[in-house]
Amino acid sequence: MKLITKTETYKSPQPHQGSFEGAFIEDFSITSIRGRNRLEVTFALCYLNEKGIKTVLDTATLAFFGNENEAFSSNKTTWFQYPNPNYDPQAEGSEEYLHEKLMDYLAVHEGIFPEGYTITNYGYPTLEKALQYFTGGTLAQPEVFLEAELAKGWLLNTLSLNGEIVGRQFQFEV
Repeated sequence: MKLITKTETYKSPQPHQGSFEGAFIEDFSITSIRGRNRLEVTFALCYLNEKGIKTVLDTATLAFFGNENEAFSSNKTTWFQYPNPNYDPQAEGSEEYLHEKLMDYLAVHEGIFPEGYTITNYGYPTLEKALQYFTGGTLAQPEVFLEAELAKGWLLNTLSLNGEIVGRQFQFEV
């Protein structure tokens, strides 16, 4: 998996680093801890220096553990908001937007997420869900990939490198 800059130049939020042409983010290492039901994926923010050598600016690790039905897991619920079809600005307590758990909504609406709705909190998956989102990561093919759009959006809004959410300056390589 590789993320590339949205513009030609990555401008680091760290004042001591400056700007870098052709910066990219890739999965750097994958650690599966048997017996502890845990997966860790480390991502690296890199660029090629003037000699063409890959230079790492920062790394961050995302850890996933537990199953959906376990009390001890990395699970955090994803929430989204949508316009309330019954909103009445004159009625006391009427809310313009409704907030709902994404998975509950998808279960009722055949897995279809409506256009124009906003995810307000991307949550965090358990190991069980992460294994459904990430593909690859084997000895034969060590690189991992994300295919689901929800998982891609989650990564862009959750992974932080150099003190900044990566979705601000990076996008998935097409």
